[in-house]
Amino acid sequence: MQTAINTELIQFNNWTLRIRPSQSSNPRLLLLIHGWTGDENSMWVFTRGLSPDYWMMAPRAPHAAQSSGFSWRPPQPGTFGVPSLEALLPSAAALIRLIDEYTDSVKLDAKQFDLMGFSQGAAMVNLIGMLYPHRVRKMGVLAGFLPPGVEDLIL
Repeated sequence: MQTAINTELIQFNNWTLRIRPSQSSNPRLLLLIHGWTGDENSMWVFTRGLSPDYWMMAPRAPHAAQSSGFSWRPPQPGTFGVPSLEALLPSAAALIRLIDEYTDSVKLDAKQFDLMGFSQGAAMVNLIGMLYPHRVRKMGVLAGFLPPGVEDLIL
């Protein structure tokens, strides 16, 4: 798979990230969240035409998927169903920590940030938007869903 031009593959606090720093004096963070069996290279196809002012970060999900690639939920052998709220909560919290730690290290203001995700990554976008609405400015949900159990978060 071809990766985006002008990106860097880095290791940061036990995460594998593909980043594209911005040259803007006031960049916005865009977090790119891949789907099930994807990785840090999967989402760059969707970035063509986006503002060069974005500082883009695409993390690799923390769990190996059963067949190949990575997942935002722990392995559940023999299941290919929609991940539950409980299965995705630890990854949502870990992504918020990653955003805060990484942006602090590069002196980037990410009190609010934008998100884009595909499939299971889109479910993560929906979940982060529900759990941290004060942090999320814009959301791109591509072929996504709401994880079962998220309805309990809606007032």
